[in-house]
Amino acid sequence: MIPEAIARRRAAFDEAKHLSDWQVHSAHIAAGAINTVVSGFQTGPVYSPMPTGSGKTVGAIWGIIDQVREDPSLRVCFLTPNKEAVEKVHSRLTQYLGPDQVGYYHSDAFTDKNTELRKPVVVLTHQFIPHNPGRLDDRDLFVVDEAITQDALDDANRGALVGDYQRIREANYIDNMMQQLGRGGIRKIDEQDVAGPMTGYILTDQSARFVRLSAQYRNCSTLTLEYDGIKVTKPVGRVAKVLAYIKDNNHHQDIEAEEVERAVGLKLRQIKNGLQGNWDLMMLGYEYEPGGKGRGKKARFKWLG
Repeated sequence: MIPEAIARRRAAFDEAKHLSDWQVHSAHIAAGAINTVVSGFQTGPVYSPMPTGSGKTVGAIWGIIDQVREDPSLRVCFLTPNKEAVEKVHSRLTQYLGPDQVGYYHSDAFTDKNTELRKPVVVLTHQFIPHNPGRLDDRDLFVVDEAITQDALDDANRGALVGDYQRIREANYIDNMMQQLGRGGIRKIDEQDVAGPMTGYILTDQSARFVRLSAQYRNCSTLTLEYDGIKVTKPVGRVAKVLAYIKDNNHHQDIEAEEVERAVGLKLRQIKNGLQGNWDLMMLGYEYEPGGKGRGKKARFKWLG
């Protein structure tokens, strides 16, 4: 995490006091993704996968505020799935940018569509686009919240890919599962727009995938249950075994590699490339340091906080 960025965001935004350092850090990353597009550093769509409750919507709002303050002529459209979310996002953006800068519209809103669309920033539901062709052609930036669909979830699990393409497909599949978990009655949001505890059920025959999915939710509790006579299996992948052990034995401090090796029954140097820079490991709050020659240079999993 970046302590300086976290402190800066907390000083700038009141709602940050309701968020953990990890959530503020994640929101800062989401805001930075918007900056890369507006600045021209990144061209084309930028996809920022983050789990429910991580702060991605808050970060998107911060990113819009940053960019509009930098360039008041920027025309932005924020798209979100439902009317309630439109109201909340509009309220938060208006708090910082003012009612003259931010508009909103949906079928139940007591607002004039044409008036709202003239404002530099407008918040709408996804459904607005197919029913209003051409009305958003003047927008410089689109920020789309929860763009994942069931079709995308199905598509992510099709095909036989290898190497980087396989890892990309698997990451997309995990992210789609997270988005589906964040929908419906299991999602609880309080008046500060902070996600509360949730309970979800995952049916999968891929034990390693379940380990990766649960790693995205720090401090979550998991239980495994038989279903329809199908017994629960333990992960067989080497990296998945390591992730499972660290998640179940996370004491918020460094873990010596030798401890993990004894527990999972393999030498970590054999999977060093799979552990270094591993996103799932970082979501658990760790990074792998392979160590080196000499006293005090043993391999370890460093606690990042």
